[in-house]
Amino acid sequence: MNILESFDQLIDRTKTWFDENERIAEEQIERIKNQIDELRNTIEHQIEVLENQQHQETEVAEEQIEKLNEELESHHRIIEEQMEKMQEESEEKERNIQEQIEKFENELERSQESYEEQIERLREQFEEKEEVANEQIDKIREQIDQFREKADEHVESINEQVQNHKENFEKVIENIHTKNMHAITEESSGPSNNQNSVQTLITTYDDEYNNRHENTSISNTYVINGVEVLKYGGKLISLEKMDSTFPRNEWLQNLLDQGVKIHNIDDYCHFLNARDMLLRIQEKPNVWTSGLFDISPTEDWDKYKEGFINWVAKEK
Repeated sequence: MNILESFDQLIDRTKTWFDENERIAEEQIERIKNQIDELRNTIEHQIEVLENQQHQETEVAEEQIEKLNEELESHHRIIEEQMEKMQEESEEKERNIQEQIEKFENELERSQESYEEQIERLREQFEEKEEVANEQIDKIREQIDQFREKADEHVESINEQVQNHKENFEKVIENIHTKNMHAITEESSGPSNNQNSVQTLITTYDDEYNNRHENTSISNTYVINGVEVLKYGGKLISLEKMDSTFPRNEWLQNLLDQGVKIHNIDDYCHFLNARDMLLRIQEKPNVWTSGLFDISPTEDWDKYKEGFINWVAKEK
């Protein structure tokens, strides 16, 4: 899986994460709406119960008032019949009845006011709770908007990273053999072509090569079809290890046998330092089968080493 597929998967996971958060928020809104409906039904039921109680008490009071009025009328008839005899008693009783009527009316009025106050309080409580619920819904919606903005920014950032990687890959492909070697450029007359012998080269250049080796740093990256195959850097491998693995005289002789001409100290350093790369590749079997440097893929180290030396001889 290359990096583009990884970023596509990351975008998919981001979208899935956003959809899941939005679904959860919608479920929370639905639950709050259900709670509001349940609260509204409860309050309406309480109001209905109070109104029924008020109606019943009003009917009872009216019945009592009507009954008292009937008694009053009856009493008036008695008074008319026995005016003189019962006048004082009737007046007293009339006052009592009037007081009772006034008392019932006052109680009825207070009861109505109390019921109205309770209904008003219930309505205020409902409005307050409804306002809190609406604030929660608005807050959840704001969070959803924030999630959307962050998700959009995240996707945009990923797209920018993908574009940057594409540009970097294109640059690497354009310069597939990038080398950055720190060395002192020094031209030397060196031996003529017919004097290119191993012993002559060693006698002429070895001291300078040994001195340069300690101060030489490298940084190499090799890419095939946008995929990094080999990358390394830092100081060169020690001369002791290079000479023990690939003896200097044998290495030079192989190159001379293939017609390589070494004209100066720079050529000498270049061809001997190729051993550094081969030592690093020896520990990376995946490079043997990669086709890097147009060397035929193989799992046989000896065959790969032979192909590498042939490439070095033709490369410069």
